[in-house]
Amino acid sequence: MRQRSSLEIEQGHFKAPQGLLVGSSTEMSNRGFGDPITGFGINVMWDGLTDSTNLNDFVDAGQALPQILMKSYTTGTFQGVGASQISRGGPRLFFSSATGSVDTPELETYPLTNQELGRLAFWGSAGNTATPSSVNVPALINVNAHDDWTVNGASGVGGNADMHFAATSNKDVGADVFMSYEAGELVLASGKTTTSANIVLAPALQSNNGNVSSAYSGAVHQYARANYYDVGTETGSRLAVVQGTNSASAGIISLGLTREAIAGTDTVNLDTAFNGAVTNGGSVGFGSPDDDGVLVIQDGSSGAFSTIESDGTQITIAGGTGTNIAAVAGGTYYAKTIASEDPFGDGTAIFLYTDSGTTTRASASALGISGFNSSGGTASYSVTGVSAIDWDLELESSGTDLKLKADSNTKVTFTESGDLTAIGTVTGDVGDFESVPLKQFTETVVALGNQGGDISSQLDANNGSIYTVTATSDLTIDSIANAQTGTSMKIIVIQDGTGGKILNSTMRFEGGSTTLSSGSGARDIIDVFFDGSDYYAKIGLNYS
Repeated sequence: MRQRSSLEIEQGHFKAPQGLLVGSSTEMSNRGFGDPITGFGINVMWDGLTDSTNLNDFVDAGQALPQILMKSYTTGTFQGVGASQISRGGPRLFFSSATGSVDTPELETYPLTNQELGRLAFWGSAGNTATPSSVNVPALINVNAHDDWTVNGASGVGGNADMHFAATSNKDVGADVFMSYEAGELVLASGKTTTSANIVLAPALQSNNGNVSSAYSGAVHQYARANYYDVGTETGSRLAVVQGTNSASAGIISLGLTREAIAGTDTVNLDTAFNGAVTNGGSVGFGSPDDDGVLVIQDGSSGAFSTIESDGTQITIAGGTGTNIAAVAGGTYYAKTIASEDPFGDGTAIFLYTDSGTTTRASASALGISGFNSSGGTASYSVTGVSAIDWDLELESSGTDLKLKADSNTKVTFTESGDLTAIGTVTGDVGDFESVPLKQFTETVVALGNQGGDISSQLDANNGSIYTVTATSDLTIDSIANAQTGTSMKIIVIQDGTGGKILNSTMRFEGGSTTLSSGSGARDIIDVFFDGSDYYAKIGLNYS
C-alpha cells in the first residue's frame, strides 16, 4: 500500500473556514469547476487529468471512482452500545436548517413553514451551456418543514416534515415530483413527455451487475396502470389491472378483495407477580379483596378486558402458578361487562360468575381460594369474529367472459355480447330492466297446507310467487302481503275431501265471478296482478 500524507492535530479539530477541496483542479465554486458563483463546504471532483495509476497498487489502478466514504466499526460508537442502537446508529449524512444566524437566540432558530431542511441534488452540464441551474436540477430528493417548529413533539421529534422525490421526463417543463409525503398523505404521480405517462405497478427487476439503467423499458410485465380516463384531454381517471405490456406471458387478470379471518376468541394475559393488596394496585393473579368473589386481574396496561362484548360471556382460565388459579383453571365461568364489575374502573379486572345470567358469583371460600397467591396464566373468551373470503372480478386468459367469483367459485358471468348468468337468488330492488330475455327461470313455491278463512296475510310476495292451499273451509283473499306495483302471483286452490268450499274476495275478477270448482280434490289456479291500486284476477277451473 502506498504511503499516505497525514494532516493531524493532537488536540482539537481541523478547521477550514471557507471550505475543503479534493482534486487537483477542484474550485470552491457552486459547480466545482469553471463557475463564477462562490461555493462553501466540501467540493470533490475528479478532473480526468490526474494520473490515476498512482492512486493505489490494486489491479484496477487507472479506474478512479470518486466518492465520499463514511464507514464505521461499531466498537466505541453509539451503534455499538446495545440492541436498541444497532438499527439506528450507523454512519449518516445529517441535514439541518436553522433560521437566522449563530447570533440568533437558539430557541428562535427553529425551521419555518416550507423551509428546506436539506436536499440531495443531481446535475450535469448541457451541450449548449456549461452552467445549467444548480437549483432547478433534473433530479432531487428534498425535505421541507411542514409548519413552524415552535413546539417539540411528545415523541421527541422536533417538528413535522414533508419529503419529495423528483426526476425529469420533459426538460422543457422541469422535474416531475413523482413521489411525495405531505401531511401524512402519500402521493405517487407520473409525468409526461408528449402525453401523460402511466403510474405502473410491476414486479421488481434486478440490476445487471449493478446497472439499473432502463430496467423497465422493453418487454416488462405490469400488474396495474393508473392514468387519466382520456389521456388526450387529460380528464377523468382510470385504474386498470393489466396482463402486461410488451409481455408474451398470458394469465388470469383479476381485481380482488380479500378479507382475512379474524378469530372469534380473545385472550388476556393475567398478572405475573404478587405485590400486596388489590386496593394499592398490586400485581395479583387471583383473589377476593372485599367479599367472597373471585377476582381476575390482567397483566400490563389497563383495558384488556374491555373486549368482553356482553354480560354472561363464558370465560376460561388456564396456565399460571399457585393454588388459586389451579382452583378455577379449566372450569366454566362467566364474566360481566367491565363497567359493572371492574373494581378499578378501567377494564383491568373482572369477577367470575357460575351462571350465564351473572346472578351468582363464584365463591372463593367454596373453591379454596384465599389471599392472592397465584400469578400468570390466561383468560380466554369468545368475541365476534369474521370468516375469510376472497372476491375476485376475473378475466380468464383463454376467454373474454368477465366472472365474479367468491373463493374461486363463479357467482356471476358477464359475456362480451352483454349476456349475464348468475347463480343464486336475486332479491330486493334490482332496478329496471328494459329487455331481459329469460330462457330458463324458476319461481319460489310456498305450500300453505290446510287452510280456511282469510289467508291474505299469508300470501306474501317477499316469500314466493306461487302458493298452494288446500281449502278445508271457505277462503277469503282480498290482497297480497308486501305487494308492489307490478306484483303477480299464482294461487293453486285444492278442495279437500268433501269439496264445496267457496271463495270470497274484493279483487276484480274476470267476468266478476269468484266461483271455484266444487268437487272433492278439484284444483283451480287463481292468477292475480296488482297495478298499484287494484288487484285483477282470473280463475282457471278444474285442472284435472
